[in-house]
Amino acid sequence: MNMAPEQQILQVLEKFHQGLSGPAGSLRDWDALQALAHPGATFICQSPDEEACVYRLDTFISEIECMAQEDGLYFDLTDTNAAPQGPIATLSFDYSSYADPEKQFPLNQGHCVGLMLKDDADWKLMSLLWEFGQPGQ
Repeated sequence: MNMAPEQQILQVLEKFHQGLSGPAGSLRDWDALQALAHPGATFICQSPDEEACVYRLDTFISEIECMAQEDGLYFDLTDTNAAPQGPIATLSFDYSSYADPEKQFPLNQGHCVGLMLKDDADWKLMSLLWEFGQPGQ
């Protein structure tokens, strides 16, 4: 049974965040993570009191890899939405990130929007822009 495009898109989003997640020092499958994104993908982090940081895929993975060596990283995604139109899709979701697998104390919370592109038969992340906020802000 084929999945609807919205389900395919949200599955890629979930796999991407699962690929980033894990305990401190654990190895991530960076090749599998890269396979979920378009080679020219951009990741943009906007903090309320700083300028936006713009990363290409390899730089984004390097930043996460450094952080993952020292701290665990786990995500909760809520209010996920995907709106495909032909080979392009927009997506949005709220997120919380945690250092512990029990997800008791959020490190960051915010909103994220993105674009995906259908490349051959697969949906690929093209860009993510997320608000980097402290819990309670």
